[in-house]
Order: sequence, then C-alpha cells, then structure tokens
Amino acid sequence: MYDGNVSIKGNVKSGFSVKAKGDIIIEGVVEAAFLSAGGQIIVKRGINGMGKGRVEAEDSLIAKFIENATVVSGGFIETGCILHSQVSAGADIRVSGKKGFVSGGVIRAGNVIEAQTIGSEMGTITNIEVGVQPSVKERYGELQESVAEIVKEIEKMKPILVNFNEKLQKKEKITPERMKQVQQIAQNFREKKQLLAKQKEEMKSLQERIRIATNAKIKIKGTIYPGVNITISDVSLNIKQERSFTRYLKEKGEIVARPL
Repeated sequence: MYDGNVSIKGNVKSGFSVKAKGDIIIEGVVEAAFLSAGGQIIVKRGINGMGKGRVEAEDSLIAKFIENATVVSGGFIETGCILHSQVSAGADIRVSGKKGFVSGGVIRAGNVIEAQTIGSEMGTITNIEVGVQPSVKERYGELQESVAEIVKEIEKMKPILVNFNEKLQKKEKITPERMKQVQQIAQNFREKKQLLAKQKEEMKSLQERIRIATNAKIKIKGTIYPGVNITISDVSLNIKQERSFTRYLKEKGEIVARPL
C-alpha cells in the first residue's frame, strides 16, 4: 500500500496488484489486475479485466474503455465504452466519445447514467440501474439472502425446542448431554431471532432510501435497443422497442420515457 499517489508509465499486467491511499494513474492498459485507490484512478488506455480484473476508487474513475471487468467508484465514472462489465458509481456514469456505447453486463449509478448507445442490435442483455448508491442496493440484496437463511435456521430449531418443552411438561427423563445440547440450541435460537429483527430493521431503512430516490435518470443521446432492462430505484422496465434521443425517469411510481 503506497501512502501517496502512484503513476505507472506502462501497462498493469494480469495478476498484479496496485494499492494506494492517493490517486493511481496508468499510462497504459490495465489487464486482469487488482487496483485500489483512496483517491481517483485514471487509466489512459483502458481496462480489459478478462473477466477477472477489479478496479476500485474511493473517488472518481476515468478510463478510455472498460471491458470484461469489475469497476467500482465512489464518485463518477467517465469512459468511452463499457462492454460486458460490472460497473458501479456512487454518482454519475458518463459514456461519451464517438461510440459511447454500453453493451452487456450490469451498470449501476447513484444518480445518472448517460451514453450514446445502450444495448445492441443483437439484443445483448444489458442491465442499467440508477437511483441509489450501488452499495445500498448491494447491501439490500445481501440482507435479503441473509434474512432468508436465518428464517430457515429458525424454522429448523423450532420443532426441536417444542418437542423438548413437551417432554419437560410430561416430566420425561432427559439425559444431561441432551439437556446441554438443547440449551445450546435455545441460545442459538435467541441470538438468531435478535439478528433477524436487526437485519429486518436495516432492510426497512434501505428500502425507504431506494423508494425515495426520485431524481435519478438514464439519458441516451443515440439509441437504446431491446434486450436492455432499466431500473430506477425500485421500478424496472424491459425495453421492447428501439428508441432514440430519450431519457428515462421515474414519475408517479412508474418509469417513463421523455424526449432528450
């Protein structure tokens, strides 16, 4: 971990890792490498993660292109194209330049996603999400999975505890080993119930944040194609027909298309 800024004149090859508390500036290409910056990241010749690379910046990120990579920015992202990647930005994602296209993968931004072209004539599945910071939606998804798992565990423990209580009421003989085992299950049961209540409360709070994010939008300066699924906050829309010069926003609980 470098304390300050890092500048690399050439490429960052597959398997390499670069971490800095400040900015990272790469003159060449980033391959299937790991980059982490406390500031911004600038990749002058683009990112080709080969399905393995991950680039993270607490601040903004600028790259000529992003292809087959996972890219996370706490600020905005500016690039010339995004292809088959997982890209998240806390603020805006702007895909500009002559091509300015987004095709394949999942693209998330807290505020605005802007591009020349989204999807492709081939109907490439592309997911575009705006409305809350990506970390909020990711955390909400984690909580959904966790809550479901905790509920399963609780349901498994319930019959054991009920059966044990019935035996106590009937004054049946219970071995010390069995008593200790059930006591441990009862303790685990209480802890799981407490955790479940805590996580449900957090989910409720995040759900409200997702619901009230009303200013987010998606702007297409060129064409958006069928095969693209857009999500604004908690509402989704699958694009069924090709449209041009369009912005999508949320109005009265629905996603609507307006001329750009």
